[in-house]
Amino acid sequence: MRTGGWYGCPVAAACVVLAAVAGAAGLLVGAEYGPRETQARSAFAVTLRHYGVDAREIERSLAIPLEDALASAPGACGVSSSSEYGKARVVVHFSTGTDSGSACESVRDAAERIYQTLPSSVQRPELGSTSEGRGPVWVAAVYSGSHSITELGSLLERTVKPALEKIAGAGEVELAGSGLPEVMVEVDQSAAALLGVDAGEVARFLAMNDALMPAGILRSDGRQIVVVADGRYSGASTLRNALIPSSSGQPVTLGSFCSIIEGHRKPETLSRVNGQPAMTVAVNPGGGANLPALSRAIAYEVESLATAHGIRFEVLSDVGAEVARSFGSTISATFQGALAVAVATALLVGSGSLRSGNRVRFVAMAAVPVVLVVSAALLSALGFGLDRHVLAGLAVGLGVSVDAAILAAERLGNAASVRGGVRAMRELAPSLASGSATTLVVLVPLAGLDFLSEGVARVAAAIAAVCIVSFLYTVLIMPPLMLGGSPGNNDACVQGVSRRKRGRRRLHRLLALNALLCGRKPRIPLVAAVILSIAGFVSVLSMPLETRVVEEENIVYAQLEFEPGSAASSVDLRLADYAEAILARAGLKSIQSTARRGSGSVAVSFDATKTDRDQIAAALRGVPLSSGFVWIPGSSKGERSWELVVSGDDDASCRNLCSLAAQAVSALPFIVETVLNYKDGPPDLILHPDRNRAASLALGFSSLATALRTSIHGPVAYKRLGDDGETDVRVTVQRSGFPESSDALSTLVLSSQGGVQVASFTQAERRADASRINRRDRQRVASLTMRSGPIDPRAVRAAVLAAVSGIELPPGYTFEFDREAIEAASRLRGAGWSFLLAAAFACMVVAAVTESFGAPVAVFSALPPSLAVPALLLAASGAAMDATVACAFVAVSGMVVNASVLTVDERRHQGARSPATVYDLYSLMRARFGALAATSGTTVAGALPFLFLADSGSSMVRSLAFVSAAGTAASFLMALVIIPALASIAPALFHGCVHSECPSRKGSQT
Repeated sequence: MRTGGWYGCPVAAACVVLAAVAGAAGLLVGAEYGPRETQARSAFAVTLRHYGVDAREIERSLAIPLEDALASAPGACGVSSSSEYGKARVVVHFSTGTDSGSACESVRDAAERIYQTLPSSVQRPELGSTSEGRGPVWVAAVYSGSHSITELGSLLERTVKPALEKIAGAGEVELAGSGLPEVMVEVDQSAAALLGVDAGEVARFLAMNDALMPAGILRSDGRQIVVVADGRYSGASTLRNALIPSSSGQPVTLGSFCSIIEGHRKPETLSRVNGQPAMTVAVNPGGGANLPALSRAIAYEVESLATAHGIRFEVLSDVGAEVARSFGSTISATFQGALAVAVATALLVGSGSLRSGNRVRFVAMAAVPVVLVVSAALLSALGFGLDRHVLAGLAVGLGVSVDAAILAAERLGNAASVRGGVRAMRELAPSLASGSATTLVVLVPLAGLDFLSEGVARVAAAIAAVCIVSFLYTVLIMPPLMLGGSPGNNDACVQGVSRRKRGRRRLHRLLALNALLCGRKPRIPLVAAVILSIAGFVSVLSMPLETRVVEEENIVYAQLEFEPGSAASSVDLRLADYAEAILARAGLKSIQSTARRGSGSVAVSFDATKTDRDQIAAALRGVPLSSGFVWIPGSSKGERSWELVVSGDDDASCRNLCSLAAQAVSALPFIVETVLNYKDGPPDLILHPDRNRAASLALGFSSLATALRTSIHGPVAYKRLGDDGETDVRVTVQRSGFPESSDALSTLVLSSQGGVQVASFTQAERRADASRINRRDRQRVASLTMRSGPIDPRAVRAAVLAAVSGIELPPGYTFEFDREAIEAASRLRGAGWSFLLAAAFACMVVAAVTESFGAPVAVFSALPPSLAVPALLLAASGAAMDATVACAFVAVSGMVVNASVLTVDERRHQGARSPATVYDLYSLMRARFGALAATSGTTVAGALPFLFLADSGSSMVRSLAFVSAAGTAASFLMALVIIPALASIAPALFHGCVHSECPSRKGSQT
């Protein structure tokens, strides 16, 4: 006859386990693996291009209207813009919780609404999800042996770029070295003037006649017929024969006084790879993108494009692949940690038990894979992707939670029957529940710190899942598997069990010496603990605050600034020399340079096994650069960057105030370098009309401006709609080479007296203007960046604001020190309150379970010195107190008390109210040493593999593992020293209002 109910059904329990594992495996097959791009960076960017228009006009006509439209989108919480020659880029952030699909539609509608009001020469808006603060996740050079440069550029613009933009998770796609396809109509000014035609008239006539327009719907015999007016010129050859009206009344062919050239616009950016010209494509991540999945999708797409079009992609940088490799190492560390926990479990249970040691050991070891797999599946079902934070939480939580399996195996292994096992679990279950509750309650404030360091909530969820699944496995599954098949009632057999052998004599002597010290001189260990706690607190306060996540990917970006107005071709040649100067350095993989008007950028990828970011940055700064300077944005381990922003109404005033501020802060002793994040534009040629002369010629100023823009820039007259898409048609004036100042003054304008030169009715002057205008929160801003060593941002802010306090600000103008850094520093303070809240919650749980306010004091007396050990080690290594370290301390605060809980539980079980004798303390330590070693050893074993992860993306994981391992190891020692000393000097702490056996965690009695 079956006894013990469920505890007497081992087959049913085994089937439940197998079914749970099978269901979990099915869920894990479809789970999302790998990290997502942080949502804190998620934003949408809209780019509008209006070639040939200066920054101030771009701001007025494009940036401000687009800002106004995007700011009114539902959920928009911040808008910033950058306006430069020919281009406006507006970035809009949405508040947390805004649906990304709705946000994208709002941005698209706003951009299209503004675009419909703009001139036809403005390019269509480029809309994309973006991850602010991160560079491209995938960069490649594109080559072809079968396509010409023009054909390859067209292929990139019309096929490759749209294909990559459609990939799920992809953001903006940037091309360098290629230009938009276009048809250039170059007008011979002299010939056109004789015909009474100018370039503007040619542009208007072509735009009016080269059109495809719907004309309506007809009905015929019950059918609807769509009428389309198709006046398109089929190509450049047809344009040459287009008839243009002249002053003589006879139409003339366009080709008789114009050259029609079909090709590509000269690229605004020129690119090189290892010093050689190349076309490059860069893919930026969208907000929330899964980087490994994005990398795989890009690889699949480019392979398809390469095969279909006969091109070759040479990958220069693939952050997604690097993250995937890093994630693979995290998975490996997770399995290594699980294996270490399983091995530790096998060594710590089974020997000396009444029933078969192999059976007990096997069931306890099975807890490791079962709990790990089921917990991972539970998290996946709840919508958590299995990224490195979740894996770290699983491994660290597994080391803590398997303690319950070890303690249960110890009790159940010594039960002589099912009834005895039932009694044992009735005594142990409250202890296990209180232990799990202590850990879970700490996770509540920890989960609230996700705003501080993204990923913390996922770590907390993973630890919580492991705790819950482990508790259920221990209470519901282990008893029937261990007790099933036992005799109905054989309690007497327990007396015949040989007791587990103790450790070596040396260990016993150490425990005896420790008991002697704690019993006769308890103040010595207590004072030492207080000193250690104070030292740990001081070390935490002395650690420099790190408010930014240091991106240490295997690529370094450098910004190079040259004299204002430097042509892109000139910058390109200088970048080629610059790249050649560092190309031979050991450890470099590739150097990709991008040249722009007046500036350029260099991306250097390197082998992390041969060099590091700081060495590459030093090499880049060490290359001489004539008429320019090098700036490397971002932070590294040894340096920090800070921003000071001046906001106001006038950009020139903001720049002037920013220059004064740069002079003031450069004198600060901790500032290594100061860089202005702006520069004046090149000296513009300003033409003022002689209005009397213009009036005598019957010329308006708009006619002059139109003629100049057509002659010098050659704006887009219209967009030709062909079978292959839109093609810009530009109309300009024939000349050899790039336009010069003399070309502007010699431009012919049709007047009442025929063609006259611009110089005959204008006056010229040179005047510098802004090269770029930045706006933030609807105000113009100018900023400077300061580089320093690791230092508290609050101290930097105080020193910087004191340095600029003597600068007089006009009404409405303000200085603001690095908003992001100060907000992060303020959030770090919240980690301290969360730590106190976590400790308070855990104290309440212990007090409620023990019916004592003294027991929590005894339990948590070991917490400060235990956490002081990792704090001192981190401070000694020069580590900074960043969000990951702060969150790790909060997470571990509920774990390190487990050892002291066991020790306090044993002293309460002894039941004496008088101060503990030396023998009592010796018995206490001998009774609990095995359980302490088991609970601490499995936690340390689960955390150790994560300490050896080398990639920068695992900083949160490494911090959690280090604090967990060091704090738990320290708590093992503190439980053997501090709790016995308190039992000797303050016995009242160990007794509650109702004197009974404490339902805290228990191990075996010896």
